Amino acid sequence: MNFRTELEVTYRENDLKSPFTSGAVTADSAGDLSSVTVMANVIYDFQLFEQFKLFAGGGIGVASIYFDFRRGPMGGGLSLVDGNTNRFAYQAIAGASFEIVEGVSIFGKYAYLGTAGDSIRFNNAFVGPQTGSFDYHNHTVFGGISFELGSM
Repeated sequence: MNFRTELEVTYRENDLKSPFTSGAVTADSAGDLSSVTVMANVIYDFQLFEQFKLFAGGGIGVASIYFDFRRGPMGGGLSLVDGNTNRFAYQAIAGASFEIVEGVSIFGKYAYLGTAGDSIRFNNAFVGPQTGSFDYHNHTVFGGISFELGSM
């Protein structure tokens, strides 16, 4: 059977640059958005050659997201907006792998990660705690070495 499962834990960090507007105040801002995800994935392998395969699949899990926008073009000043949330997450996966020796492969993988849009409480430097909403979408390219448990 060509299906397999995996448990994936990832950390992603993105730089943010955007004008920030709160009421009548507009300021250059920059910041960080980071996430830690724990995903349960189901992958289907397309065996092309003895050692080479393509794969595709998807997963569901949870994303813990933190963001911090700061005033100034380099994001070094006053914290304008910051907050964190935990969200239901989903992803689509595609990639290729090459088996070096039995049970050990090198791989390249693309993953699209998204979260369900929901409200979030965050701190706004100008007006205090607020509730808003945002969607989190991330495109990631991975590369690495995988070890198949039980085959070595």
